[in-house]
Order: sequence, then structure tokens, then C-alpha cells
Amino acid sequence: MVLQQLDAQLVQTVARPPRDRNVRAEDRLRAEAGRAHAPFETICPLTAPPDVELLRRLEGEGMTSATAWPFSYTLGPDASLAQKRDALLRLGETVIAKLRQP
Repeated sequence: MVLQQLDAQLVQTVARPPRDRNVRAEDRLRAEAGRAHAPFETICPLTAPPDVELLRRLEGEGMTSATAWPFSYTLGPDASLAQKRDALLRLGETVIAKLRQP
């Protein structure tokens, strides 16, 4: 139980960087590059397992795309193609499909 609580605190700390600081830095960098007026994408590498709540919150803060942990971390370096396929299907069913629902 204690490990689960510590893990949840770590996920909250890592997955919730100070938004204002990041937005200001992003705005400054875009302005310096002469692109403050142009549309842009924000691709966030996830440091926590993807779930609907996390992805919706990040989308609300401006994320347009995300990357997830490589299979070598989630399934192990010797995962078979079938295991990788099953993991992608589960992600599609448990997260992606729910993101598409209103």
C-alpha cells in the first residue's frame, strides 16, 4: 500500500510539470524563432503509464500528441511480436477508444 501511494505521488510530480513555466518557455522560444504567429504541435513524452485522465488533462493544457514508453520498458527486451500486438490492442481498447468518446 505504501509503495502504491509513493508511486502515485511520483506519477503526479513527474506528470504535472509547472504549466505556466513551460508555456512561457514555449512562447519565448517560438517568438525567438519568428514563429509566434504560426500554428504548432506539442508532442509530450509520457513519464507515466498512459491513461484517459492523464491524456485528457494534457490535451487541455495544449498537448497535440504523445509518445509512450517503449516496449522494451513495458514488456521487456525479449517481448514477442504477438505480445507487442496484444499490448497495442489493450491500449486501443482501454485508453484510445475512451479518448474518442465525448
